[in-house]
Amino acid sequence: MSESASFPSLQEALMPLKDYLRLIGVAAALIAVGVGYFAQFSLASIGTALVIPCALLTLQWYALTRAMRPGANGIAWIAGSYPLRIIVIAIGLYVPKLFGVDVRFAAAICLATIVVSMLTEVLVIAKARILAVDASLLSGE
Repeated sequence: MSESASFPSLQEALMPLKDYLRLIGVAAALIAVGVGYFAQFSLASIGTALVIPCALLTLQWYALTRAMRPGANGIAWIAGSYPLRIIVIAIGLYVPKLFGVDVRFAAAICLATIVVSMLTEVLVIAKARILAVDASLLSGE
């Protein structure tokens, strides 16, 4: 039995993160609709608060799945996702604002979504029991 067989691969270790991201997305959507309805925000403001966090979580999930592929440059995918998330937030908040939509509620939901999703990502990765070094590279295989 090889030493790497006792540890899960990066793909297996990060699989729970997909479920957590889905759960965070559902929670963000429910909070946006619930709070938006009871606070009597406009439909456009609620819609903006729904779309942007879902787009951010989808982008995070997409980058993670690409980073986990064997042979992929994981650091590049993860690092590249951060500027893309900033672009999504900028476009998602400034375009509706140009049309007179109050985006403060959407910005608050986005901020909460980002904090929770990044904290979840860090916790899942920190708890993952994976090898820090690929044993096949060390043995010259």
